[in-house]
Amino acid sequence: MTSAGTCDKKEYAWYLSGMGLQTGWNELWLPFSKAGVTGGRPDLTAMNYLRIYHTKVQRPLTLKIDDVCFYQD
Repeated sequence: MTSAGTCDKKEYAWYLSGMGLQTGWNELWLPFSKAGVTGGRPDLTAMNYLRIYHTKVQRPLTLKIDDVCFYQD
């Protein structure tokens, strides 16, 4: 999630490995305090770009997102 309008700049990023994701429904809470920062400090008042991606997929991946909310902890 970034305030730069593109990826890898002023970006918060969460790495999902080790979060215990399982096949089926998962609910994730991603606090800013646990996010990595890339390319400078993001501006929380100007967030304008969100990307979700996965690497090293061994089989077809089906991903459905039904709600995205952000909060400051």
